[in-house]
Amino acid sequence: MSVLATRRSWPVVADDQYDGSRIPSRVPTVLEIPPDLRDSDGNSWSPVLALLGATHCAHLVPAYGALGDCSALLALDRYFRELDARVQQLFAAGVGLAEVTRQSDLPEFAAWHGYATLHGANAERAFLRVERASFGK
Repeated sequence: MSVLATRRSWPVVADDQYDGSRIPSRVPTVLEIPPDLRDSDGNSWSPVLALLGATHCAHLVPAYGALGDCSALLALDRYFRELDARVQQLFAAGVGLAEVTRQSDLPEFAAWHGYATLHGANAERAFLRVERASFGK
């Protein structure tokens, strides 16, 4: 499942001299790390996550983070849907890109590792996607 977590939340080091001081004491699970929409479109994930969920997997192995289970798929799908809905609301209300990060909070996911950094960037990317789609209307 390396495609579900496409960014590094902490360094991966293969150096014998590394003291481990930057590695967190508890590795977040897949369910606790927001996706990074830098290289993807959140809307296209819903059918993929449904297909993965239909496999009734026992474990979810991300590229980064600890093992999770299939319940993480539901949370990721909910994140994508709620992010899209919030960004659609902001765009319809005339909010500009400069304000999207401040107005796009999704409290349910705020405790996820990296949320403070990744969610704002995800909201901006989703906003730009919505804006781009509006040009064709």
